[in-house]
This record gives sequence, structure tokens and C-alpha cells, in this order.
Amino acid sequence: MLSSHGVIQGYNGIAAVDDKNQIVVWADAYGDINEAGHLPQILQDLEKQCKDAGISEDIVHTVAITADSGFHNEVNMKYCIEHEIDTYIPDNKFRSRDVRFESSGEHKKKTANWRPVHSKKYFAPEDFHYNHKKHTASCPAGHPLRLNMKNYKAEDGKYTGDRFRGIEKVCRECTLRDKCIRNPQTPFRQVTFFHRSIEGPDFLNMAKEKFDTATSRTMYSRRMGTVEPVFGHLRSTKGLNHFTLRGLKKVSTQWRLFCLVHNIGKLKLCW
Repeated sequence: MLSSHGVIQGYNGIAAVDDKNQIVVWADAYGDINEAGHLPQILQDLEKQCKDAGISEDIVHTVAITADSGFHNEVNMKYCIEHEIDTYIPDNKFRSRDVRFESSGEHKKKTANWRPVHSKKYFAPEDFHYNHKKHTASCPAGHPLRLNMKNYKAEDGKYTGDRFRGIEKVCRECTLRDKCIRNPQTPFRQVTFFHRSIEGPDFLNMAKEKFDTATSRTMYSRRMGTVEPVFGHLRSTKGLNHFTLRGLKKVSTQWRLFCLVHNIGKLKLCW
């Protein structure tokens, strides 16, 4: 498992919790740090578990599901939208679009900037002039760029674009070279302008549009008081600060046992 301390033998405990009594309705452990990559599997396992227990034949289509912004990616959003699952999963910039946070910067504590001030801002693709219809482009200094590759495809295969390069002689003599090219040895600047491929719908933006409503934000605000106290209870009260076993099967059993003990305490309160 890749962590901030390098590669370690570690596991990630994941749980799904109901918002009424904070009962863990599904739990499992995985041997990787990327929990977001398991959302489709989590929903499928949860549906099967509730069906086998006689709770619901189709639980994922009868409840609303919330998850933190780490789960907001193309694969998860596509799965939820195509399977018509009512999910409320924000992207990592959802607060910047919320009018309630417009003045948040005014109340932040001012801190001394101890970092050196010699950082240099380089021109980004948005600083260049690009004509999508004519497939032409020019740099911030006004010099035309050569079309190096038309309909260039990104590595993930989801975006295509036009790749341009500057003229070596022009780039070497340009007065804005220091703001455009990082490495002095680089002869010319290259830049790619991506536009979304027409292969399918934009699931990420569809999820953003759904989330940017008062109802969706209210639904998501309940997540913090639903699942986070459960993890806090397991760590602080039950003492599960780290797994004490090795092997995915043993760790999954240990994780589920702790969740089971947590549920017993909650069920006593319900009774």
C-alpha cells in the first residue's frame, strides 16, 4: 500500500453507514489506498448483502447515497448515472462554487509568508490564442505557432486536441521567453489544446450540475454526522488505531468484527 511513508503492508477499512442509527450496513478492507476505485463494487456488494438478508431487493435504488469528494471521478459518476443511482458526491472544488463561502477568505488568519518570493509564473495554455475551427494558434507575444499534430489523443483516450509548437528561431529571440519556457536548453515551446471527445456524455459535469443545488448540498451535509462519528468511535473508543493482523482475509475479518461490536452497542440504544 503506497503511503506518505513509502510502500507499507497496510490495509484500508471502508464502511457504509445508515443515517438514522449509524449502523454499519456494509464493511470490508482493501489492500490499497485508493478507496474511490471500489465504489461500484461497494454498491454491488451492498445490494447483494441486503437482498440476501431480506432487507430489500434493490436497496441502491431506494436510498440516497453520499460519499466524500475522493469518490468523484469519471468511472464512479458514469456507473451511478448509467445505473440511475441517487448519489450526492461533490468534486474537490464544490465549495468554491457555493455562494455561502464567497467571503470565507476574509476571515482567514493572516500568516507571514516565509517562502522566497522568487517564484516565476509561466504561461499556461489558456494564455495562448487558439482558434478551434481554423486549427490555428499564436503565443502570448503574438507569434504564430505551427500545428504539430491534429486530433492528438490524450493518454486516457477521453480527450482529443491540437498540439502546436513554436518556431525555434522565433522562440530563442522572443522577449517573453523567460515566462514561457522553464528549461533554458529547450529550443521552442509546445502546447496542446484539448477539447472533449464526442464519444459520450460528460459524466463529471453532469454530476456537478446535480450537486450544485440547495437540495443536493443539504443531502451531502448530512454525511459528516452520519459516517465520521462511526470511524471516530471505532478508533477512539474501541481502540482500532491500526490492524494487528496480516493478510487481507484476516484483516477483513478483524475490521468486520469491530464494526459488528459497534453495531451491537447501537442496537442496544435502539431497543
